[in-house]
Amino acid sequence: MEDASWGQPLDLSDLAADVDPSTPAIWTPEGTITYGELVTLVSQQQSRLPDRRSLILLAVDNSWGSIVSYLACIASDLPTILLPHGDDNFLSEVALQYDANFLVDGPSGRVTYRSATEHKLHPEVQILLSTSGSTGSPKLVRLSEKNLTANATSIAQALNLSKEDRCVASLPMSYSYGLSVINSTIAARGCILLIPGTATQPNFWKCARASNATTLSTTPYMWDLIESQGLNVLQVPSLSRITVAGGALLPSKVTEYADLGRAIGWDLYVMYGQTEATARIAMLPPDRAFDCPDAVGFPIEGGSVRLEHIAGHPLSTGELIYRGPNVMMGYATSVKDLSRGYDLTELATGDLATIDKSGCVRIVGRTSHFTKVRGHRIDLRHLEDTTKQSGVEVACIASAKHINVVTTSITPEELLSTVCTNSGLPPDAFRLFLVEALPRSPNGKVSMKQIQQIVETESCSALTGDHPDSTIDAVFQHHLLLSQVDPDRSFADYRGDSLNYISVSNALQRLIPNLPGYWPSMTVRELKALQDRQGPARRVRWMEMLETSIFVRAVAIVLIVFNHTDFVKIP
Repeated sequence: MEDASWGQPLDLSDLAADVDPSTPAIWTPEGTITYGELVTLVSQQQSRLPDRRSLILLAVDNSWGSIVSYLACIASDLPTILLPHGDDNFLSEVALQYDANFLVDGPSGRVTYRSATEHKLHPEVQILLSTSGSTGSPKLVRLSEKNLTANATSIAQALNLSKEDRCVASLPMSYSYGLSVINSTIAARGCILLIPGTATQPNFWKCARASNATTLSTTPYMWDLIESQGLNVLQVPSLSRITVAGGALLPSKVTEYADLGRAIGWDLYVMYGQTEATARIAMLPPDRAFDCPDAVGFPIEGGSVRLEHIAGHPLSTGELIYRGPNVMMGYATSVKDLSRGYDLTELATGDLATIDKSGCVRIVGRTSHFTKVRGHRIDLRHLEDTTKQSGVEVACIASAKHINVVTTSITPEELLSTVCTNSGLPPDAFRLFLVEALPRSPNGKVSMKQIQQIVETESCSALTGDHPDSTIDAVFQHHLLLSQVDPDRSFADYRGDSLNYISVSNALQRLIPNLPGYWPSMTVRELKALQDRQGPARRVRWMEMLETSIFVRAVAIVLIVFNHTDFVKIP
């Protein structure tokens, strides 16, 4: 690769030796900072930092001040916890749990003394990032300078970055993917573009054109935002590559976007990684997006993968194990953990994968996403992905007796039918929770911690599949013992009797308050149409909704049954 430096890409001490000081390092709408100016700014920030090796908590946003503060901490060899700027409660919690010595406000560079405790800090510990899947107490990933350098270098090489590249920092730098964009751009001595706003705002794309952006980093959620604006916004003349990571795109979308890029003039790079691997593990070359759209690609330079077989799964499938110089030192849950060296030499990713003869990796599930419901082994990630293919995004969490599905769908009946079909489970195996929008973390991923809270507290409107009022189909299936409901058949067609007449009528009135007396002769389709016309049913008490005629009929049936069994004789 031309014009790149691979010795110590994050060491600013010799930066002037391999880059012209006038080369742009950071672009903002207000102006450009050259590499020469960046060196000076970092040096100035270093003078504000402690001389002794101390634990730093650095709050960052995507500003040039935050980049300067970050690079100053690295240049000063200070172990640094990197957290998002603005979340004061979380910052205070982490500062207390890890007893940080100094707090640094990234944008302003302000340094605040906090604790005089002399911690035992391992000489290789450099950056500490919060794990994307953390719940409860803050759990951090311990990364060394070697991890950062190896990953930045391999990404820059794989993307063929050079000092001519201008890369948009479109993701939070406290997020491992966002940080890797900054690191790999500096590794190639390219220019970091700090564009305000999001992909939904016209000014974002105006700045992308004005700054001559060559590289855009995206997530699947960001693609949803881009599509909402129209894919034509991606017609940026200078754009040469788009990366996507932070979750899986549908294979059909990979092909669609790759084809669009080929027509417009940029390449699509599908990437896969974890914070525990300093962000990147594998990458799919652009030319393989058409024949392998369901794959995450091949290990990055210096890395290797293998499969660890898991009982109960096909022999061709196993947990993906990654080995490389970018594998983390280990986790930390307290400051004492920061004294440890490398705890592992390879990373068990927790992802189920296959590897074909060419070495191409495909992720097929998540070990922690499997659950057993009604004797069926269900892959919750696969259920989410297949449901999304029908146009509805959901988040699934298993409980003791149900699969809890949190969704934005305004047609729960159709959604219930979809998840039943995709899983092979009956309607009463699901509980549906309706929310206005799926909760997301700053990196755009669905926040499973908040999803869990929704399910545990039932803090939103919930439709429960094991309750007969979930859907009209569920009513017929549950009370008439049907495996499948024909929309053009009625209660009478199914030869419903007087006993299940009561339960079905009772259940239907939860869905259709003004249920007509002739409902037994109405087809399922007609009942659904009536439900749509009447709108959502209000929740009512059982006795409040029990019509007098039904009550009288129930009493009559009970007396008839008693008479037939000689329990009571009616004269």
